[in-house]
Amino acid sequence: MASVAGDVEVAAREPQERAPEAPVETSHGCVTIAREKRSFPCANCAVIRRDGDAAQQFEELYMSKLLAKLRESNKTPQAAAAELQNALNKLHALQQEFVAKQAKQNLLDRLAQVETLEALQKAVTSRRAQAEAGYEQEKRELQGAVQERQDALRLLERLADEVEQEKRNVIEHEGTQEAHESELAQLNEVWKEIQKRNAHRKAAVQVATGVMITDEEDCSRVLDQQTQSIQEMHQKQKLLEVGLLTRRRRGVF
Repeated sequence: MASVAGDVEVAAREPQERAPEAPVETSHGCVTIAREKRSFPCANCAVIRRDGDAAQQFEELYMSKLLAKLRESNKTPQAAAAELQNALNKLHALQQEFVAKQAKQNLLDRLAQVETLEALQKAVTSRRAQAEAGYEQEKRELQGAVQERQDALRLLERLADEVEQEKRNVIEHEGTQEAHESELAQLNEVWKEIQKRNAHRKAAVQVATGVMITDEEDCSRVLDQQTQSIQEMHQKQKLLEVGLLTRRRRGVF
């Protein structure tokens, strides 16, 4: 068991011992050793890339060590697998420790790049301005959404008021329907009575004048003519009466 663990620990240390040149840091903080062709993710990428290249290397190492152990010893496959799994756990711990140290070093290197307090203040001011701009944008969007919601609520309230008014109108109409029907029946009776009177007047005018009346206009025209004739007769009668009185006064009769 000790030999397998030792082999795995040696394999874990090999990237550090055979990499004299400095690791190359990528734009997002990951560390790459060019000659070893191995990558160590930054603290932000460790969880994402752990199932990538590192997982494949661990699997290959696991299988090779397991096969070699089975050939060299008489242990059962379960015992050899357990022993190798412990060694792999140690390898994982060593790699995580290395990644954590490298992340700290990256942070220190970046902080060292800020040469003066003025540069740091400018960086902080820039970040703050960006944050405030983002906040203002989100605030405007939120205010717009709130305004749209308020407009929609006002529209719904207006529609609800109109519906309630229509309901009241319908209820009021139903309440006065009987009164309107009674009034309409009375008006119909009055109309029928007027029609009867017009018919009687029409017949009387036809009998009196001997003129055939076909419609209401003919009746009105005949009545106007009769009225005018009667007025003319009354005028002539008055003139005759005046003439008789004048003659009597003069002693003609």
